[in-house]
Amino acid sequence: MSLAEYLAHLRSRPAVKVSIPCGCRAVLPLEELYYCNSDGCQTLACNQCTTPVIDTYFCPTCLNSVFSTKAFEAKHKCRQCAVCPSCSQTLSVMAKDNEEHYLKCEYCKWSSEAVGLTGSSASALFDALLTHEEQSPVSVEFDRLLSFLGDKVAAKNPKKQSVGETYNAPQFQDVVAAVAKVERAENLKKQALYILPKEAVANTARAGQDNDNSSCTIQQRLAHPEVASPSADQYWPARVDLLTKMGCRCSRCNKFLIKPKAGANRTTFDIHFIASAFLPRVTVGEFSLKQGATSKLLLYFKNPLEWPIELRFGESKQQEGGPTPVVLASPSEVVSPSQPVNVAAYDEAAEQAEGKASALEATDDPKVIGYRSQSKVGVFF
Repeated sequence: MSLAEYLAHLRSRPAVKVSIPCGCRAVLPLEELYYCNSDGCQTLACNQCTTPVIDTYFCPTCLNSVFSTKAFEAKHKCRQCAVCPSCSQTLSVMAKDNEEHYLKCEYCKWSSEAVGLTGSSASALFDALLTHEEQSPVSVEFDRLLSFLGDKVAAKNPKKQSVGETYNAPQFQDVVAAVAKVERAENLKKQALYILPKEAVANTARAGQDNDNSSCTIQQRLAHPEVASPSADQYWPARVDLLTKMGCRCSRCNKFLIKPKAGANRTTFDIHFIASAFLPRVTVGEFSLKQGATSKLLLYFKNPLEWPIELRFGESKQQEGGPTPVVLASPSEVVSPSQPVNVAAYDEAAEQAEGKASALEATDDPKVIGYRSQSKVGVFF
């Protein structure tokens, strides 16, 4: 068989994916699941049965990490970075001979002196910007609304959940219904926008030329709702919004499943309990199913652990609150191996050195074991 014929054979095969049942009755691929190994839990978890947690706040411009209390005090914005109201580029702090500091855009040459924003130092400059944001009518109204809604929530839920209490995750059907409700609302909104009149509306604002801030865009007006001015020169600079690094906890025992390292320039994790690092990866090999005849199905199991494991196969049983087993149509039947299958430990150096299949072990039954290579084994069903 030539390479072209082999590739055509692979493309003609149906796409078969192996999914794993989660504790919330959702069936997902192994890559989308977490594994909680705490005492009394030891179960799989998906995004629906975990609690997201904000682990770190950081500025995408200066990459400085911010504590949660400091981020809340600063309205979740950076105290050292601001963007130009005209072109949205990062502003630089400039100083005059009299040690008066101001903000300037190196791209469009906008200066904060146009709106009277100056200070004796860089910190005083951003303190003045923060004071201006807190005194704006939009911020005052938002704080009033936040206080009103906070009192409503506190009155409705007087008892706050403690760390030791068990969190009851929503059922998968409830989440699907909520997503469908949101999608219906979005479709209705799109239909309402689609039937708006299409006639042209006269635009009295003059189109801005290069380095001309006499007119502003819709994005600039939405970013500064407190200023009713068609000119971008009257807008104050906006501080850079902070970004977050997210983690997640198990909803049953409140243990961290994902916890990234602190710092914006780090992409590793302190805690990283994903299911693919603890459970064997299952892939479907060659198979040829024929109606009314006995057929063989080859499943590959890849051990991700650094110690050998033993695979045992049996009939799936219905568990309380667990996923419903798939019942095959009669007279179909799956015959699984009765003896346990040993899988070697994962060795990265050996995996790179040997890429071909190794010989079967002396105790392997050729009718059960069809492939073996380092930490990977193929089992016939």
